[in-house]
Amino acid sequence: MKNRLFASMLLLISSSSIAGMDHSGLRVGAGLASDMGMFKLEDKVTGFDSDPSVIVDVGYDFNDIFAINVNGAATGFKWDRGKQKSQYIDTAYEVAVAGEVGYTKVTERGFTIKPYVALGGVYYNKQANLLFTGNDGGSDVRGRGTIGLRVSIDNKLYLDGRIQATNVAYDGKLSGKEDLLTQGLVTIGYKF
Repeated sequence: MKNRLFASMLLLISSSSIAGMDHSGLRVGAGLASDMGMFKLEDKVTGFDSDPSVIVDVGYDFNDIFAINVNGAATGFKWDRGKQKSQYIDTAYEVAVAGEVGYTKVTERGFTIKPYVALGGVYYNKQANLLFTGNDGGSDVRGRGTIGLRVSIDNKLYLDGRIQATNVAYDGKLSGKEDLLTQGLVTIGYKF
């Protein structure tokens, strides 16, 4: 029993120290996001429509498995009625924090590939809350899930593609797919 416990502890310590050697570090990137699928931020009756979101992304990789991500996004929205010129209405801002779990694979050519999932929360300002949820009660915090793939060159320059789903139910109670805002995101960045 003691031998198994010792072997397990040794394996745990060595695997985390090996993982932390090469893959830990701060990431900073920027990119674009857009709503996708059947749940888009446009209303054909009222004419409201959204522009692609601009994103700033900061993350820290603890090792080749675990990371934390913080990102901010700004989405402009406009009023568009047929042949009339679109009219800018406002900008919605959000800040999100998520814990990430995945596995980093190093290829023979020096690329690293990390498929991952992340869970966290997003803070919407008043305009974002109104735009995304239809609730005009002020700012709000909502749940968000993400699945993504990050590819790095020499463990420095990276390209990150992900799909995220955010709870946008009016009252915050998720009851089905119609309560999820699905977005596709692409960011390019540098890992220090």
